[in-house]
Amino acid sequence: MKKGYALMSVLMIGMLLLGGCGPSEEAIATMTASAWTPTPEPTLTPTPMPFDLEVVLEGEGGESVFYGSYAAATEHEEVMADADGKVELMNLPGPEVEISVTAQGYAPYTETVMLEHGKNSKTIVLTADPLQINPDTACQEGQQVLYIEDFEDGFAQGWDGISRPQYTFDDVEARGKVLTFSADNTEPTGTAIEPGKEFGNIVWKWDTKNENDIFIHFHEKDNQKYLIRFQPGGEGIQIMHLDNGDHQVTAYRGMNDKEWTSVAIAYFGNSLEFWINGELYVALDDPEPIPEGGLMMHFTQVGSPASLDNMVICSLDAPYAPPVVEEVVEE
Repeated sequence: MKKGYALMSVLMIGMLLLGGCGPSEEAIATMTASAWTPTPEPTLTPTPMPFDLEVVLEGEGGESVFYGSYAAATEHEEVMADADGKVELMNLPGPEVEISVTAQGYAPYTETVMLEHGKNSKTIVLTADPLQINPDTACQEGQQVLYIEDFEDGFAQGWDGISRPQYTFDDVEARGKVLTFSADNTEPTGTAIEPGKEFGNIVWKWDTKNENDIFIHFHEKDNQKYLIRFQPGGEGIQIMHLDNGDHQVTAYRGMNDKEWTSVAIAYFGNSLEFWINGELYVALDDPEPIPEGGLMMHFTQVGSPASLDNMVICSLDAPYAPPVVEEVVEE
């Protein structure tokens, strides 16, 4: 027993000596605190605000410019204006960008602008182009502009089925560019106006100079259509309602005018009217009208060209009447 007691005493003394060689309580506390101290969060770098620009388009009279209006900036695609004539150009490369604007009825516009971070606003006043159709005056009061094409940009928007070299864009004095179908076409040439779109009560206006036939498909839908044969230099105008190729009703009147002619085809209710230079030339009252459908032209030109200019489609909420032109009385 005495030997065991002595051995136990030696072991206890050794453990005490070993414990005395370890770190102090203060050192242990410091190491423990260091091990549990959280790592500091990294300092976030603020994201710079983008360069955004709101372009407001106006005419010289203060009117909003929105129909067929687009704005573009450096390295960005063009954006269409909304109904208030505003275009939002976002995330521009800034602070210096070039803004370009195209708008129906107005001369092209380009300007270099300086931007600040965040939202910027720029009002651009456009100058009217006398050779283009101005949407503000294209239709009469109460009518809505549905389509405009004056060919001044050398392009026929919304047309389908025509291809070069059957037509060209030619410069005509006091008119600018016109679309001309060549005289040596051996087969009819067709074009749809905004394919897939259906039109209801409308007036469809354009200027034309042609001798041979233009066949106008009006309200083409479900195997029905109005077929208008227009030959100013020969047999005149014939309006037919075709149902699966059968003639339902027909109206006709001859004419012989080979010069530039202003044409208007108006549909309202059950009446289809053909106006020439502001005069009601022939009308068809249809007991079973075709209320809506597509629009198309077919041209048969052999021996003489056909030219078109200044095409406009306006909605109608009442029977069509041409605008009254006031005569200027010289004193």
